Amino acid sequence: MIRGYAAQLDESAVACDYQPLVWVTLQSVTRESMLDFEAAVSSIAEITEVDRMMGQPDYLLRVVTIDAQTFESFYIDVLAGLPHVQTLTSQVAMKRVKRTRELPIAETA
Repeated sequence: MIRGYAAQLDESAVACDYQPLVWVTLQSVTRESMLDFEAAVSSIAEITEVDRMMGQPDYLLRVVTIDAQTFESFYIDVLAGLPHVQTLTSQVAMKRVKRTRELPIAETA
């Protein structure tokens, strides 16, 4: 049941507190395009989460960079060059209200 343990770092202390979400729509959703895209994003350290979505858009990415200027360069130089990408849309949250890795497992009596 336990897959591992990890430290919870202070994101601002390690200059990783700029975390935009990026919606990705592929040009064509095929087995090949999904496998190519997923292989490409899996090796990019700044992309910390990748979810394949049902419907549109096709993927949701969480990206971690130092600031908006660094993200802009990453967006142009890396994200726009990913295979099979048609559209990228990014958003930045104003405030994180809740983020947890805890699962709501009911206690057994």
